[in-house]
Amino acid sequence: PIDVSDGVRDLTGFTSAAFRKDGRLWLTRIHPDDEEGVRLACLRLREQDKVEFEYRFIRRDNAACWLQTRLHLRRDAAGVPVGIDGLSVDVSERRAATDRFQSDYDEAAQFRRVFEMGNVLAAILDFDGAFTMLSPGWRSVMGIQPDSLVSRRFLELAHPDDQDRTAQELLKLMTTGFESSGFEARFRCHDGSYRWLLWNVTSDIESRSLYGVAQDVTERRLMEGALRSSEERLRLLAEQ
Repeated sequence: PIDVSDGVRDLTGFTSAAFRKDGRLWLTRIHPDDEEGVRLACLRLREQDKVEFEYRFIRRDNAACWLQTRLHLRRDAAGVPVGIDGLSVDVSERRAATDRFQSDYDEAAQFRRVFEMGNVLAAILDFDGAFTMLSPGWRSVMGIQPDSLVSRRFLELAHPDDQDRTAQELLKLMTTGFESSGFEARFRCHDGSYRWLLWNVTSDIESRSLYGVAQDVTERRLMEGALRSSEERLRLLAEQ
């Protein structure tokens, strides 16, 4: 006989009566990808008397939830199994938080690998617009020692003609979590010259940080300018 508490309805959407009527109902609702893990856990129960495992259960509304189940094998005085006691709790929120952490960790690890590349311009800013970390690429591309920029404002390096729209872009990132892709502006090098940088920036409102990687597109910009000048000269000649 199966005895199931009434709380199972909140957990699975099925009534305790449904589980008592169909002894295989629980097994039929285990997520297919987790069936083998549950099977192996139940096999271990014969040897260990106690097992604990996590798996996805398909609720009555067909939504999947993560359950943590603990099983205890009861034996009589002679050591013969006489029943199984089980307790299941919903750990979906904890699993989701773990997945988010792992995703964040993977992204952070990838960003750290970018920092280690000497020719890549990468930077982390706080929500005051100040640099908190810079990659070695700032030295090779811009001639600037990365440590010298820590705590300095990002806008200090922007060309005067580009400062307003750069400030607007930063404001979007800080207030909406907006991801900036393909933003171009001129930034000052150590020798006072300016180079065009194309930025891809991700905003993390929770940590109040901006993660950016830039590409030097100065040569492309110069070629585009030269092409426009050439086209303008040809147009003027054609009009004469």
